Amino acid sequence: MMRRSYCIMGVLGGILWLFLCAGCATTPPYQVDDVQRIRFTYEESHWQWVEMPGEPTKQKDGRVIKKEIILRREVESVNDKDHSAVMNVTLEKVDLDIRTVLPEKERYSYYRSNEEKTESNIPDSPKLVGTGYKIRLAPDTTVLDIIGLDELRKQLEIKDDNYSLAAGVVTAETVRQLHEREFRQSGVKPGKKLEKLAVVPHMMIKAQAIKNTYAADRGRKEADARWVTVTSTGEAIHTLPAGWDEPPGPTDPSRLMIKSMFDMQKLDVTSKGIFDANTGRVKSEQKHVFCSLVLLGEKIASQNPQRLQKKGKAAGEMFVEVTVDQKFEVLP
Repeated sequence: MMRRSYCIMGVLGGILWLFLCAGCATTPPYQVDDVQRIRFTYEESHWQWVEMPGEPTKQKDGRVIKKEIILRREVESVNDKDHSAVMNVTLEKVDLDIRTVLPEKERYSYYRSNEEKTESNIPDSPKLVGTGYKIRLAPDTTVLDIIGLDELRKQLEIKDDNYSLAAGVVTAETVRQLHEREFRQSGVKPGKKLEKLAVVPHMMIKAQAIKNTYAADRGRKEADARWVTVTSTGEAIHTLPAGWDEPPGPTDPSRLMIKSMFDMQKLDVTSKGIFDANTGRVKSEQKHVFCSLVLLGEKIASQNPQRLQKKGKAAGEMFVEVTVDQKFEVLP
């Protein structure tokens, strides 16, 4: 009887082991002629204000950026060795908005492109919908190659110094943002936890890197899929480990001042992703970033004490808050 119990336990253990190893994807994630429609949404807000002793808080200045991009990915070929796929990517919808709030002034820029029409309050904006490029995508969603992007920019008459809303969609940075999913690149397996360093998700975060802690559940079966949910939280790393290069910093002088002089009050970096453990295909990913910074009065005074003494004022404090929410989802 005891031998039979050991046998049953061994079978159950083997099943559990196979289940946990399902994160290795038993079937390649991409097949020739597969088609996916993807929706990517992004919203970023950046607010700053100054508080002076004995004075009411001044109006917050800031900027809000919103993006919605729908694209179509069709698998052209699959590499038998590394299972990477060459995909034809076609833009189907692009909505972009930027609202800038300044003292007693507000600016608004928009761009809309769909099958029916393209409109913008920025002159000479090209039509993006219907155009596209190719990518070579690894099973972990890393973009290994971008094909035809330079040709597309020439076709749309977008120059390297063009910083319009439409131009920002057809850059290598945006292409990677649209297609790469960080939680899949982490390599976390179903039922496991994993820590991994990543570059800071926003230039305003005063840190050299982010340590993300991923936790994956064991998944739930649905038809031929086993959907695994992965959550993560991030913390600021201020001293990089050996072999890590510091991520690129901001080039704008005002941003450099903020990075060097501000103190970070709060940082919140979280994400949630869902993928099929049988194939490695991603269903969705949501990411949230919030950081608040303060420039203390003592630091302000140390930069220009004579000016403050001349005005007979104590140094105020400057505050900055940045929020970023983005979502990737495969449409039905």
